[in-house]
Formats: sequence, structure tokens, C-alpha cells
Amino acid sequence: EFLVADAQENGADTLITAGGIQSNHCRLTLAAAVKEKMKCILVLEEGLEPEEKRDFNGNYFLYHLLGAENVIVVPNGADLMEEMHKVAKEVSEKGNTPYVIPVGGSNPTGAMGYVACAQEIMAQSFEQGIDFSSVVCVSGS
Repeated sequence: EFLVADAQENGADTLITAGGIQSNHCRLTLAAAVKEKMKCILVLEEGLEPEEKRDFNGNYFLYHLLGAENVIVVPNGADLMEEMHKVAKEVSEKGNTPYVIPVGGSNPTGAMGYVACAQEIMAQSFEQGIDFSSVVCVSGS
């Protein structure tokens, strides 16, 4: 909602993001790119699964099914931001406009999604008369 909108406002036609081989963030970024008719390149940190096994499993399979422009697998421990900027440079050199989204969408623009979520939770709480003392949020990045 916020990162893709920012990319579009900045004239981007290609989203670039990174995560683990089975990253939900990467899958959702790709789905948003498809919905908005944008290209998407994924930079994935190599997992522990053998390559022949991962090709037909989970999110890695969906990346290809959804039509990722490119899926680049880098070794464990690689600097994913550096790898994404290398890809962005290549995209620019081909005449396209890249937009780099950090792992997990973890930047101030991406954090606005959590702000909107908190506002929605509060609004629903008031509307439905629900009183709670805790909100639990899990995260992988």
C-alpha cells in the first residue's frame, strides 16, 4: 500500500526486494507488482534446501508462477542491500526505473503500514466495544 505507491509516485517500473528463499515479503511484493503491472526482481539469500528440492516448493515456486522478472539467489551471508543496488544499477542501464525495497519492507515508508494497522485495530476496538490489553505481532525481518 505504501511502498508500491511510493515507487509509482517516483516513476518506478521495476520493484527490487530481497529476503530468504521462502520469503513471504518477497511473495507479497511480487504479487503487488503483478497487480500494478510492474516488473519485480527478487534477490534471495540461499537457504539450506537443496536446489532441486526448492524449485517446486512454497514461495520459491510461486515466485516463478507469478512471473518474477528475475530471481537471483546469492550465498548465505551476502549483503542483500548491496546486491539489490547492483541489480538496480543494471535495471537503470537497461532504461528502466528501479525502486529498491529493503528486506521486509523495513524502512520509514514501509513502517507506515504498521501505523495504519494500529489505527485500524483501534477503530475496530472502539466500534465493536472490544477492550484488550495486548497486541502481539510476529516478524521475521
